[in-house]
Amino acid sequence: MINTKTKTIAIVDDDEGVRDSLTWLLNSQDHTIKCYSNGEDFLKDYNPEEYNCIILDVRMPGMNGLEIFNKLRTQNYFPPVVFLSGHADLCTAVEAVKNGASEFLQKPVVNNDLVNQIADLIKNDMEKREKWRLTNTIKDQLSHLTSREQEVMHLMLTGKLNKQVADELGIAIKTVEVHRSRILEKMNVRSALALSHLLSNIQ
Repeated sequence: MINTKTKTIAIVDDDEGVRDSLTWLLNSQDHTIKCYSNGEDFLKDYNPEEYNCIILDVRMPGMNGLEIFNKLRTQNYFPPVVFLSGHADLCTAVEAVKNGASEFLQKPVVNNDLVNQIADLIKNDMEKREKWRLTNTIKDQLSHLTSREQEVMHLMLTGKLNKQVADELGIAIKTVEVHRSRILEKMNVRSALALSHLLSNIQ
């Protein structure tokens, strides 16, 4: 069972009263809360690994919620984002959801709605977050392959035998065997089939 408690949530809102009330509410659900009164300070601290959910006010002095969100979505991964909006900001919030925001709630927020929404978002985010981490790990492993190892790997994945790889690259079969062994070791798999399955995670 996925634990949706004891997660870190960022609240970005220029209204101190809103920040205090949301902090009290979410602390009561065993979440860790980090508050920011403006987008600039939040983005200075931002690390996608740290936050499990982000609550953004749409309208703030300086950088508004949509501008903050647009910076977050340029990255290959960002946590779930919940927009808090007044009635006048409804169109902006709807636009944000179309661009990848998870949800928006109108002020004043109904406590149960927010708690339930965040619990659902965190639960749904777990699979996405794990896939993102796995993808980064695989990309890091691939970056440690030499150019020749990458050539051998691509031929391996087409099902070619060591002799066929050697003939195509103009190298000795023994050299192919050495490259093959190093590729499997660096990618932390035991076979070409397992390697193919691993790489399917980033396609």
